[in-house]
Amino acid sequence: MKKSKLFRLINSLALEELSHFTTFLNASFFSNSADVRRLWKYLLKHKKQEKLDQLEKKGVFRHLFKDTIYSDVKLRNLMRKLTKVLEDFLIFQHIESQTTAREIILNKVYQRRNITPLFEQSNIKIKKLLT
Repeated sequence: MKKSKLFRLINSLALEELSHFTTFLNASFFSNSADVRRLWKYLLKHKKQEKLDQLEKKGVFRHLFKDTIYSDVKLRNLMRKLTKVLEDFLIFQHIESQTTAREIILNKVYQRRNITPLFEQSNIKIKKLLT
């Protein structure tokens, strides 16, 4: 598990980011899966205890699904879902920190939605940011 994309992403997060990701994950817009949230809670507990790299798939599965027969496919799908939400969080964090990039993306949204006044205001703001 420790070589998985999910574990590499989790290990790249600072302590504050772990907390922010928990908030992000718990927003129902980003994940409506209770299993994904339970997996995160379990992994976070082990990350904080610096024992994340000691986890094994069967033990994680047993914790999440108690008496259910182990299914590698089910666990991998759950890990994939959590990885996607974590990647979305990292993208969101990056865009929030990049004022010009955020404004350019917003400008394109206004344009695609034909919201001309907001599109024009955004163009002016971008020009100021770039000069």
